[in-house]
Amino acid sequence: MGWPTNPFLRSTALASAWRVCLFLYLGQVAHAQNLLPRAIHYDVNSGLADYTITGLAQDPGGMIWVATHQGLQRFDGYGFLTFNRSPENKFRISENDIASIASFRDSFILIQYLNENRFFSLLGYQDFRHRQVSLTSYNGVRGLAKKVVPDYDGNLY
Repeated sequence: MGWPTNPFLRSTALASAWRVCLFLYLGQVAHAQNLLPRAIHYDVNSGLADYTITGLAQDPGGMIWVATHQGLQRFDGYGFLTFNRSPENKFRISENDIASIASFRDSFILIQYLNENRFFSLLGYQDFRHRQVSLTSYNGVRGLAKKVVPDYDGNLY
């Protein structure tokens, strides 16, 4: 079977052949220049504190915050900065075993701990200042708080 004899079909077939060649060529160029996205795998050998990730959040500056059973980590695209309870760590938080995290008021990471329902923590994105907030009747909390949830207006429930 050869090329069509009709001039219109011949030009259409030729154009289709060129499109296929162009597609294949551009695919090779994109691959050669690494324009295709790459997945990078991070584990405990590359700085992740624990294999179990219990929460993820992103701050307004684009940093990724990772909650684990071994503390909280900030990932800047290159490496991890670890926040935990270790006395040797410059960046301390109340507990290591984190249940969940959330971005709060464009300034803080709200940290809830797995086995602690008497308080939660706020950690400043910029200054890394840790604030522990008690969940007591003095602060208007009745009973045990299982979860603290921020809304878009900056309120906590």
